[in-house]
Amino acid sequence: MTKAALFDLDGVIADTAVYHLQAWRKLIQDHFNQDVPADLLAQTKGLSRVDSLNASIFQEGV
Repeated sequence: MTKAALFDLDGVIADTAVYHLQAWRKLIQDHFNQDVPADLLAQTKGLSRVDSLNASIFQEGV
């Protein structure tokens, strides 16, 4: 019987930023045919999803 569950929603236990970057990159390339800046991970690490969108899509003119 499961007595507890642990959720890592902010990347404290597992660093998921790289996977988020891969997802953003694929989305932008597949749907907008744009390259993603090389420093996107540095720009978006620790930001909310809305702020990440602003940094990655809207500021790049996508």
